[in-house]
Amino acid sequence: MKKLFVIITVILAFMMIGSECIFGSKDSEPHEISIDLSSPGATLQSLCHVYTVTRNIDEYKRLLVPSSYQYYFDPNDVGQIVQGYTIPASWTYQEDVSATGNMFNEAYRIELTIPDATLPAYTTEFDQSLSEFRADNINIQLYLYPEDESFAYLAAGPCDFEFLKVGTAWQIKTWYDRTASGG
Repeated sequence: MKKLFVIITVILAFMMIGSECIFGSKDSEPHEISIDLSSPGATLQSLCHVYTVTRNIDEYKRLLVPSSYQYYFDPNDVGQIVQGYTIPASWTYQEDVSATGNMFNEAYRIELTIPDATLPAYTTEFDQSLSEFRADNINIQLYLYPEDESFAYLAAGPCDFEFLKVGTAWQIKTWYDRTASGG
């Protein structure tokens, strides 16, 4: 599984570096804004929807806190050199948005699921007076089909998310990937 995650990471990195069209959905038709930021759980459900259904970079950007967002790679992957790319410790908001936009444009199909039975609890059962929230050990499954459906890259395992309440919206402040280590 670790090797597959490293492959996905390298694909994302090369897409980020090599593509000129980084902001836009795969097709040219506009999508109705379909994200819900009313709770941390709703934001994670919206993350799955944006990756799998709309692949709309503007919707994806609304899920993140632009001024402070960080994506942290699994420590087991940091420093590995894969096809000339050294996996960094983290990506900033702009680096992540660029890579994700390129992935949306270049991948044939993407499926992101969070098969975590505790996810609904983050939708309704948390203290609404909080301005920050942390959800640990959220299991994700990301399938990336690069050209057709004959094979897919898979990254699966736990991730930790930190959320910040901005107005009434719960946005992702930090995403800690731990899929290479399995927890």
